[in-house]
Amino acid sequence: MAVILMRVNHLFDCKLAFIHLITSIGLLLYYDFVDVHLFFF
Repeated sequence: MAVILMRVNHLFDCKLAFIHLITSIGLLLYYDFVDVHLFFF
């Protein structure tokens, strides 16, 4: 039972890390885009 919980917990951590990574990249791209527009227009 403990092993299953550990596996589930590990999967959950991986999913959270993945979501965090996607969010970080998305924000970086968004701010780059905004900066470029403010700079050129």
